[in-house]
Amino acid sequence: MDKTETALVKRVQSGDLHAYEELLDIHSHRLRAFIALKLPISHLIDEIAHESFIFAHANIQKFDPYTDFGKWLRAIAFNLIRREVQRYRRKTMNEKNFFEHVLVSNEAGFDADNDELIVFLEECIKRLPDNQQKLLRLKYEEGENSIEMSEELGQSRAWVRTTLCRIRSALKKCVESKIAVSQRLS
Repeated sequence: MDKTETALVKRVQSGDLHAYEELLDIHSHRLRAFIALKLPISHLIDEIAHESFIFAHANIQKFDPYTDFGKWLRAIAFNLIRREVQRYRRKTMNEKNFFEHVLVSNEAGFDADNDELIVFLEECIKRLPDNQQKLLRLKYEEGENSIEMSEELGQSRAWVRTTLCRIRSALKKCVESKIAVSQRLS
C-alpha cells in the first residue's frame, strides 16, 4: 500500500469522510471487477460493492492502515459473495423441497389444482402485516429489485432480502398447513 493510501486510511480513522470518498474512487473499479469475475450478476455487483464499502467504513477502526486496503475490501466482498451464493443455494433447496412436498401431497390423494393453491397463498398473504404485504407487492407485482425496494422503504438491501426470505418461509408454512387441513377435510 502506498503512503497516500495509508494517509487516507488514517484520515478516515480520524473521521474524515472526504478521505473515504477518495478511497472509494481509488478502489471502486477494481472491486467491481473482482465481484463481476466471481458473481457475474449485474444488480448484485453494485449491491455487494456497496455493502463492502459500508462494512469497511463501519469497521475502519479495526483496519491496520499499513496493510493493503484493496485486499481487505476484496476479502470483505468475497465473504459477501459467499453469503449470497449460500443464500441462493438454500432458497433453491427450499423451493425444491416445497415442490416435492406438493407433489407428494398430490400423490397421497390431495388433488389441489393451481387455483386452490393460489387461493391458499392469497389467504396466507392477507394474514401478513401491511409492511410485509407491501414488500411482496413491490417485489412481485411491480418487479422492483432489492436496491429499489430498500430505497423506497428506507431500509438496507440486506434487510429487504432477509425479510423477503422470512416472508417466503412463513407463506410456505401457511400454505402447507392449509393443504394439510384440506386433506383432512377431504
